Formats: sequence, structure tokens, C-alpha cells
Amino acid sequence: MESKTIRTKIRAFLRQLLGTLLLMVLVFQAVQWWQTRQLAHDRLPVEALTTLTGKPLPLDSLPHPYLIHFTASWCPICKLTAPAIASINEQWPVVQIITQSGNKDAAIEYAKDHDIPLDRAVNDPDGRLLKLFGAEAVPADFFVGRDGTIRMNAVGIGTAWGYRLRLWWLSL
Repeated sequence: MESKTIRTKIRAFLRQLLGTLLLMVLVFQAVQWWQTRQLAHDRLPVEALTTLTGKPLPLDSLPHPYLIHFTASWCPICKLTAPAIASINEQWPVVQIITQSGNKDAAIEYAKDHDIPLDRAVNDPDGRLLKLFGAEAVPADFFVGRDGTIRMNAVGIGTAWGYRLRLWWLSL
């Protein structure tokens, strides 16, 4: 008799836990949809960027898929995301746009402090590129697929495995 009561309680607890987790996932997805509703989809709003080395970076020359990641020196979430971006940069191409963080020298200093390769880093001192991509907050991520169009996007903190999973999915 007592074992049935324990089993019943465990089942009720697991059902409640599953329901709570499902609700959390739905809320997270709704918030993510709301945050990304104005972001650029499909076509890239620019064809080429100028890196911190002063050289042009035609986006169609990058191996696909790749990630365009907006970051800023004043953003605490960006600092948390930086190690994840640095780790995926070894396997997948990442273009990092340092936005609203000062002049070129300040952007170079930020790039060096966060292991951002200067040949894939772009300064956006006035936020013009951020606006072109439709983003209002950083970090903002744009996952470009094999066809050269934006296939996924995200705003906010990300993890290395989350970035890798999306890029891997786009490589199929």
C-alpha cells in the first residue's frame, strides 16, 4: 500500500515538473520571437564590410554557413557570450561587428581583449549596421545559411553548443 502512495506522488511530481518545463520553454520561445520580430530575415542588408584591418570583407566570400555576431564593449551580456563565440570561431566563420563602442582604436582594443580576429572584426561606431540588420539590442546573432541568406537569428545570451548546433544544422 505504501509503495503505491510513493509511486503516485512521484508520478504527480514528474507530471508537474514536465508541465513546468514545457511552460518555461513556451515562454522562452515567445520572448525570443518577440525580440527577433524586427530583425533582418532572408536577404543580407549589406554585401561587404570593412574589417578593423582596413580590408574589405565580401560576405559572399565566406564559407557557408557562418555567423554574424553584434557585440559591444559596454554590454555585460556580450562579455558573458564572448568565450562561446571565441570557441566556435575555431570551427565556423564568425564576423563580429563591434557596435557603438567608440572609434577604431577602441574597437581594436576590445577585439584584442576578447580574442576577436581583426580580419573578421568590424567597427560600427554609430550603430548604423546594427539598425540595418533591424536589431535594437546586443548581442544579436544572424546565422547565414549555405544559400547566403539569413536563416536564423537570435538576441541575447547564447552558448557555444547552441551556436554550434545552429551552424551545424545550416550545414546540412
